[in-house]
Amino acid sequence: MISLNCLGRAEADDLQSVLPALAEVAERVEVPQARLGVVLDWVQYRRSFRDPVVVRRFLSNGAGPYAQVALDMRRVRELDREALVAAIVGRLSPGNGERLFLEDWVAPSKSVMWAFNRSYWRHLSAWDTTFEKDYSAALPGGVSDGTNPAFWRERIEAFVKIPDPSAVRVAPSVDLDLGEVLARLPEWTRVHLSSVAVESLAQTLELLHPEGVLQLQDLFVRDLGEYSSFLGPGKIEGSIVNWLNGPLFQMVGERLGFHAALEPFTHREGSNIVVLTARRRDASSDERLLASDEELLSARAAA
Repeated sequence: MISLNCLGRAEADDLQSVLPALAEVAERVEVPQARLGVVLDWVQYRRSFRDPVVVRRFLSNGAGPYAQVALDMRRVRELDREALVAAIVGRLSPGNGERLFLEDWVAPSKSVMWAFNRSYWRHLSAWDTTFEKDYSAALPGGVSDGTNPAFWRERIEAFVKIPDPSAVRVAPSVDLDLGEVLARLPEWTRVHLSSVAVESLAQTLELLHPEGVLQLQDLFVRDLGEYSSFLGPGKIEGSIVNWLNGPLFQMVGERLGFHAALEPFTHREGSNIVVLTARRRDASSDERLLASDEELLSARAAA
């Protein structure tokens, strides 16, 4: 499966140069194509810590998904075909030793990168003083979208009345339309649609083992009544923060054949984090339970 997250940024010619390279990779690696996924991204920053070619391996028993290949189209389009093929094949090969790991796996809040992020924002004034300009001057276009009035004005003006909500799908991979979502909302309620996150959830659930469990920890709204208070967008340490529409995630899970539960994160007192747990609904198990109940009732009646 190839996810085109670069649409609207990459040109058609960029795709024409990358797709033949992916076909050659599929022939050269000893991994079934059905176990590989490809994401064509467009990373906002031309200079970033992310490599142009990234391979994300899955923990698998040998039958499930093997890896996801993520390409930054902004930079891989500058590579020739042979260099791109060699980069992908090299990272897909077992025992690839090119990567340097800064530390063993730890919770993100305890990682060196998070410590660096905290230090950066704590000493931001020193950056401004050293370089004699505002930090936003280092961003693409020299301005932050979070504080750019023109950016937000364009998005506010983009709000228009949708004549037929039932004709609008919530996410490409989910057979759920906007009309169904609106029908479950209290009148005049402002909520997050979370369409990108919902699509990501749908694609992830498709990869889940039949007996697997998916857990997500984030700022989820558990009940639509919570939207009576402010739930973003806000800004914390330079990042835009929004809550995720938990009931919508549950609707999507239900439509795809999963049961999704939302529970508080109990390991930190006063935390706003909510844990979403999704499991595949087993119709055969439900039928067995129903049959057992009917047998029990028949036995009681006979007694």
